[in-house]
Amino acid sequence: MADPFAAGLAALHGGAGSAAAVYRAAGIGAPIGVRVVRSRPDVETGWPGERAVVQASNLFEIRVDEVAAPLAGDTLTLGGEAFVLTGTPLIDVEGLTWRCGAERA
Repeated sequence: MADPFAAGLAALHGGAGSAAAVYRAAGIGAPIGVRVVRSRPDVETGWPGERAVVQASNLFEIRVDEVAAPLAGDTLTLGGEAFVLTGTPLIDVEGLTWRCGAERA
């Protein structure tokens, strides 16, 4: 029996709101064609007791079956824009997708 979570994820990454991208591990390996779901949530930053600063961010969801272990410093290129992954990629509870923060390169 097929995994319903994997089937739903495949539909999400192939539908509206997803994009074709090229993933490249930092300094090694060949480029890999992947599909990503991009979000741009606003995040609050600042020190406790100080006024928070709101800034835009870039988050990408990448399927584990396309990229086994993304790392900070790896790059994604989509729509003519290049991004460098930042921080530690986080895996979802089902172990199917990575959530990666990124900054424009």
